Formats: sequence, structure tokens, C-alpha cells
Amino acid sequence: MDLLHTPTLTELRAVLGDDLLGLLHLYAGSLHSQVHDIREAHRHDDIERLRRCAHSLKGSSLSVGAQALAALAADIENLADAAGDPSQRAQLEQQVLALPALVEETLAALRAGGWVPLA
Repeated sequence: MDLLHTPTLTELRAVLGDDLLGLLHLYAGSLHSQVHDIREAHRHDDIERLRRCAHSLKGSSLSVGAQALAALAADIENLADAAGDPSQRAQLEQQVLALPALVEETLAALRAGGWVPLA
């Protein structure tokens, strides 16, 4: 799966014009705090908060075409729902641990594609 769904970004650019940059800036600026919230909820075994935070990340990522990140957030959300199963808990931990690297890859892809300015 590609990191970004280019047709979504292209459609957003057609609808929002220059405002897309502001939207993507807000999205990019929120990613690290969203990851922090997910990791903290996981660390404290707060499954309901973990599920809500993953759901929020999934929605915001889908809305800007960050499809790989949305898919990982969906996996975390689904695994949180099944967290009573020990095998699911191990998989949940692996997915949560994979999140920071995928966020960085997504941000790099947004920059490389010219969707957000290089920082």
C-alpha cells in the first residue's frame, strides 16, 4: 500500500486551493501528539482511550489521503477492541510500536511530494 492516496490529495487541492497547505500543516502538526496519546494510553492499559485515539488518527489520516497511516490506526483500533485476547495484545503492542516510524515516513512523503513545505 502506498503511503499517500494521491487522488485524495489532488481532489483536496482542487477544492481547497491554497487552503490545503494550512490543512496539511495542521494535520502534520498534530501527528506527534496523536502518537503520544496512543502510546500513553497503551502504556497505561487504557483500552478505551487507546481505541478513541486510534479512531481519531484513522479519521484525520483518511481525510488527507494518508492511507497507510489510516490503515495502521484502524488496525490499532480493531486490536484494542479485541485486547482481552493475549495474542491480540502482543499484536497491538507491535502495531503501537510501529506507529512513530510510519508517521515519519508519511511526513517525509508529504514533503517529498510537494504537499507540504520542506522543514
